Formats: sequence, structure tokens, C-alpha cells
Amino acid sequence: AGASLNAGAHFELLGRSKLIETTSSWIDWSESQLEQEKNALRERLIGASESGKVTMVEWNNAWQKFTRSRDVYLTLDAIEQTGNHATYHSVDVMDQSALQELGSSLGRPITGLVHGAGLEDSKLVADKGYEVFDRVVRVKVDGWRALLSAVVASGREVPEFACCFTSVAGRFGNGGQTDYAAANSVLDAEMARLTATTDCRAVAIGWTGWRDVGMATRGSIEAVFEAAGIETLAVQDGVSIFVAEALQGGKRRVLGCGSLGQMDTFSSFREAPLKLPPQMAATIADPSRFPFVDKVLSLDEGVRLMTQTTLSTEDHPFLLDHAIEGVPYHPGVMALEMFAQTSLLLQPTACLAGFEEVSFGLPVKLIKGPMTVRVEAVVERTKDDMMWVRCRLISDLANSKGEVFGEREHHEALVRLVEKREDLRPFLHREVEALPSIGTPPVGSLLHPASFIYDRYFHGPRFQSHGGVLGGVGDADQPGIDGLALMRHQLPATDQFALEQHGESVLLEALPMLIEAGFQNAGLVAMEVLGYSSLPVGIAWSTMLRVPEAEEALRLRSLQTEALDDGTTVHDVLVVGEDDAPVLALKGLRLKAMANVDEDQRFALER
Repeated sequence: AGASLNAGAHFELLGRSKLIETTSSWIDWSESQLEQEKNALRERLIGASESGKVTMVEWNNAWQKFTRSRDVYLTLDAIEQTGNHATYHSVDVMDQSALQELGSSLGRPITGLVHGAGLEDSKLVADKGYEVFDRVVRVKVDGWRALLSAVVASGREVPEFACCFTSVAGRFGNGGQTDYAAANSVLDAEMARLTATTDCRAVAIGWTGWRDVGMATRGSIEAVFEAAGIETLAVQDGVSIFVAEALQGGKRRVLGCGSLGQMDTFSSFREAPLKLPPQMAATIADPSRFPFVDKVLSLDEGVRLMTQTTLSTEDHPFLLDHAIEGVPYHPGVMALEMFAQTSLLLQPTACLAGFEEVSFGLPVKLIKGPMTVRVEAVVERTKDDMMWVRCRLISDLANSKGEVFGEREHHEALVRLVEKREDLRPFLHREVEALPSIGTPPVGSLLHPASFIYDRYFHGPRFQSHGGVLGGVGDADQPGIDGLALMRHQLPATDQFALEQHGESVLLEALPMLIEAGFQNAGLVAMEVLGYSSLPVGIAWSTMLRVPEAEEALRLRSLQTEALDDGTTVHDVLVVGEDDAPVLALKGLRLKAMANVDEDQRFALER
């Protein structure tokens, strides 16, 4: 009623309490006035008693009839104050004849039903008599049938809206409440039936125990709930849930609860799903797109996005071929792919231009099996048709008990996006002007096959993106190597994702295998010149100009532009296609020396 002010609606309230007419004048009484009346009642009870005595239980039971009657009058008054109308009927909800008579006497059709009646008598089945079981079930089930018969008697087949107050016990079960759980489960199913087969919008709200009112306040039940980790529900929160479902809900079954503690044996709760923009939801639903987005954790549309994925060798078999001493390492290029996917979800009208300020930090190692990681993407700045999105790859820090106490950051980068337009020539012109000036690798025969590289590298066939060495280039100050670069479908093993093992296709955004080929080619230069095996630690700038044709043969060149005293080498990389048109470039690729190369693995190329 409070959510529908001055609607002129009629509320017919049903209950077992008998109205005591004198209490209608008590609705404005203070606590002291009520206390005086309660004491006066005691005196009247003593005067009427043959023994001249009255017990505390007898006194409270008698007083409760007055307070319940007053509560009804308070409710009727509150509804009238909203500009609506209310009438109370003292009736047993299981009395079908009485309910039918009530329905036919109203003079208007019943358009909504709310069934909140219930009894609870917790005992194990072996200790529970048939009469108790029967009564608990019938209040719910027969009560609902009687209410529906009142609707029919009022002139409608079904109401427009129906709501049954059920219980989390009907969803999860609870010790000693077999009858109560069964009755509530029947009403859960009935609401689903009504919604599916009639014009009635019906919902079952499975409540936890309410705080300060209802069954959960009896005896020591609240203490039992607390010990079991079951949170009770504040009245105002429950009212808000009911009003929201009554006026705008669309579900057939809703749980109104907090933590259920021991009741939720199978940890069945999930976070409420985010309401994603239609384009984002459709993209995620396509299994071939964005394979590194398992879940969207948070979204500030167009500004910030947090995604999550769980890395495993089962779903991501490429990890098996990027392992050191048997431990899978999530490749840096796949972290860049994750950044690209999350950024493009955040900005679906853009396409990937490249990366800046890439920093590869703590490696992602799958030491104990699958590992859950998150990508945080935040728009940092925009200029004309360009946008820069700051991305971080993070995971949880947990102790030996699995308790999370912080997060660790693994990698970071600025993702460069360009707005999709019919004419991208201004963007492409800027990118070409920014390419590293290292020349174009010529077409030629292989000097060393791919096996020459992978005799020295740890990469397995799903990550062998270098097709072989064409020759040495540059000079003593800026040594380099020309080679062949392989796309994903050209690798010795192409099933990088489990989906691909079942014939499904997976589309990646950042051409990660071509970036990986650049890493490996630059690593060969550092290996040759310094005698170290190296790993990438960062990229100053990169661009992705086009997606190559499926059968295109790609060549690459990397030049070492700097060698620092701490074992870091800096390289520029260019990948070109058969027409010498650039595909991808890296500037300021930094490699960090990790270990000496065995003497029998050393080599030298002519320049």
C-alpha cells in the first residue's frame, strides 16, 4: 500500500486473531498507557479467578489477544493513511467454504493473492506424529487451495499476481523440518506452474528467519540460527524485497536471505549476475570470442571493467607447451590477449591498435593446478579517435588455509584502441610513421630450421611460433636476425584451447603468436651476442596494422638497439607479409638475461 499511494486499492487481510473492538482506540496509545492496561487486565483476571491467583503464562496469553488485535487495527489504519482501503477477516485459511463465501461477498474480483500463513514444529520424522505433519503441510497447501477458491468465487479464474511466502528450508532442506520443507516446496512449484500456464505473474519468496518477528523469534531459535551461521532478515529488508517482487519482479522463485551457514551444505549460492549491456552479453555468449573472459565481476559502463578467468591445462592446453621444469607459466603474450579482450568488451565500438608501457612482472605459475586471475581495465585517456585503457592482471594472495588476505599484480599495460570508422587511413598513416626504422626482412631460404631454435628454447609445439632463421642482419652495434613468423593456425600443434580439440574455432584479438615470434627472435639475438637465455620484461610501444591472410608467409626482423649493464637488452621488431606490407611492430622490447647458455648451444651468424 505504501508503494501505491492514493491508488484506491482494496486490501482484504485474513488472520486467525479475533478483533477486540475496544483496541481500535488504542492505536495512538503510548507504552505507559499499554502497561497500565496490561496491569488492569491482571487485576481483572485475578478477580475472575476462583483461586484469586493468575500465573504469568495465563496473564501473557490473555494480553497477547489484545496486542494482536491492536496490531491489526494499526495495520488497517496504516493502509487507510496511504489512500487505499483495508478490511480484516478473522478466518481459518484452511476453511475452503468460508473463503469461497468471502470471495463471493466482496462485490469485486480478487486480483492479487499473498499467502503467508504457516506452522512449524521441528522434530525428526521418527518423533513426529501424523497429526503434526498433516497440520504443518495443510496450512500451506490446503490454505493455498482455499485462497484460489476465493478468487474463483469472486469472478476470476486466477489472480493477476500471486505470491507465496515459502522458506529456504524448501530449497535447501533443514533438520527436523521435513513437513515444512515439503509444504514450501509444493508452493514453490505451484508459483512456477501458475506463471508458466496462466496469465498470472506468480512468485515464491523463500525466506530465511525474520529478525524480531515471526517463527524464528520463538524460544531459543534465534540463538540456534546464530550458532549455525544463519543470518536472520531485518523486517525492513524483507518488506523491500517483497515490494520489489510484487511491483517489478519477473522471477518465479526468489530467496530472501543472507548467509545460510550450515544449511547451505553444498555451497550453492552464487553472486547475483550483473546486468550487462546487450552487445557485451551477446559477445560473451559466443564461445569463439573472448575465451579469456569467464565472468564479468564489475562494470562501470564505458569507464571500468573487471573480468575473471580460471587458467588450467585442461581448458588451455597451450600452458603445457609453455612450462619450465614441468610448471606451466601463463605466457606474457596471452596476458596481452587478455588485456585486449577485456578492453574491447569495455569499448565495443573500438578495435585494437596496439600496446604501450607493457610491464611483465610476477609470472603466473600454475603450481597447484588451476588458477583464477582477474583483469582490471580502466579508461585512462582519450584523444580524437584514440583511447588508452590501463589494464592489470592480478590474482589473490592466500594463506595455507585458502584465506585471501590481499592481491598480487602480475602484468600491466596500456591498451591502445582506435574507434571503428569507415576510413582508417589517418590512423594507419600515423602508425606507419611510428614504425621502427630497421628495414624490411627480405625473402630468402632458411639458414636454420625451426628445430635450431627449439633445441635451445623450452617451448612446446603449441608455442613454437618461430619458423626458422633466414640470417643475421645489422652490425656489431645493432645486431639482429631475420626469420619466419607463424600464425596460430600454422603452428606445429594448433589446439591451444580445449575448444579447438573438439573442432570449434577460437578467435584472438592481439595476434599473440606473432608477438611471441618477435620475443623469440629477439631472444635469439641476445643469446648469440651475450650468451644468455632471456625472458621479456616489457614493451614500450607496439602496433597491429592488419590481420594477415590465412596462407600468407610472414617474415620478421629484430634489431638489438641497446644492451644495459644489468643484463637487459632492448630490441625493435617488425613483422611483414608477402607484399612487404607491415603487419605488426614492437618498439623498446626489453629482455632480461636469466641464465647462461650452455657452450654447445652457442652460435654465431654472419652479418
